[in-house]
Amino acid sequence: MARKMQINRLDRDELCYELTVRGVAVGTVDEMRHRLSVALQMEKDGDSLRYPDYPFIFSDDETAVKTALDELTVLLTNFDGQRNSGEGLKFQTKLSYVLGRIDRMEPKDCTEKTTKADLVAQALILMDEFNQKIHNAQQASRTVPSGLSQLQNRIINQALNANIQPVAHSSLAAVTFPNQVASDGKMIPPYKWNIKKFTGDAKGVSVTAFFEMIEEHRLARHVPESILLDSGMDLFAEKAYQFYKDCRGRVDSWEELVGEFRDEYLSANHMDALFEELQRRTQHPTESIGVYLAVMSNYFSRLGCPMSEDAKLAIIMKNLHPFYQDRLRDPLPTNISELRDTCRKMESRRDVINSYVEPSTRRGNIIEKDLAFVDLAENMCAMNVATTQPATSGQRSCQVICFRCKQPGHRAVGCASAGKRQCYGCNREGFTKRNCPNCSNKGNGHGHS
Repeated sequence: MARKMQINRLDRDELCYELTVRGVAVGTVDEMRHRLSVALQMEKDGDSLRYPDYPFIFSDDETAVKTALDELTVLLTNFDGQRNSGEGLKFQTKLSYVLGRIDRMEPKDCTEKTTKADLVAQALILMDEFNQKIHNAQQASRTVPSGLSQLQNRIINQALNANIQPVAHSSLAAVTFPNQVASDGKMIPPYKWNIKKFTGDAKGVSVTAFFEMIEEHRLARHVPESILLDSGMDLFAEKAYQFYKDCRGRVDSWEELVGEFRDEYLSANHMDALFEELQRRTQHPTESIGVYLAVMSNYFSRLGCPMSEDAKLAIIMKNLHPFYQDRLRDPLPTNISELRDTCRKMESRRDVINSYVEPSTRRGNIIEKDLAFVDLAENMCAMNVATTQPATSGQRSCQVICFRCKQPGHRAVGCASAGKRQCYGCNREGFTKRNCPNCSNKGNGHGHS
């Protein structure tokens, strides 16, 4: 088991010891917690100060370690096997303190060496019993419990109706937060985050979404949980801040504080209401498949009850926009990743269709005019008339005759035939109106007698 220390679970004497061996002044409990937190962060970053000579004698260490080992024995008796429970975290912190103090003990003779060896053996036995309890609890949690919550039964029934297999789980778990903090980079404290504080207002962000955001900021800015625990004025406001101040006196860790806020701001039927909301969350027409699947993934994670991939896929497929549902064909996607790829191909095809532009009918700006599109809509009637009976009296013929080649079905514009020259004034062939002997001199007052 890796040594794990949560500063807020150390008592006053233990805080004094940890600061003294580091050459840091002691003070009130809150002051010492803050100073030790900064010192530990500096050690992680490789920026710790030079330690002074070890100030404690062997008998002092022996007395303190034996007292701490007795406390660890009592904690182990009440430990339920959950590593991140209150008892589990406190045990790990106390054991880290004990191992560190034993390591610094400096025996002067054989008797003291034997004493130190006995203390190490006791600590290792407690560590082994702690790990064994965790292992037993994990083995027990893999068995399907006889009693399931109402929400879990609903999920299982829905899965069975859809011929899918749900994942069994022993309880509805709250949102979990990893305890690891990146060791590279400098810590940016919460008062520099420039985030909107949580007020508890029903119209604002939910308590679950808020603590997810805080966890993302914490990991990105290399802040230990102990710093968050003492940064309430930077994270909460109004009634939520008043609630924080009340909780701060009775919790020892950030995880416990998060649990207090969840108990206060989530209703008793929160999980049932969230599951119903999840089932109603359909895809908006403007929402891409990637964004919609990301939203649904967050819903599933906040639900707290693990679901199989098939159960998630069944809900998502039912709530997809009709654009996708109408185009999905057998065999249907068998997992969410496959569904995402299939729907993205549909979106790509839709974008191509939506970007289609009809060819221009204006020939003025076209270089190769013989390759331009010619609108034949007006010529369709003429082509039909040419193959049927002539128009009867009282009906208007829509037949079009080319001025150049005298053929029906098209106009002179775009006619492929060169045709003959013809005066469009008197229809005399071989002349244009400009040089037609009948028409060219009419405008000058000349004419035939």
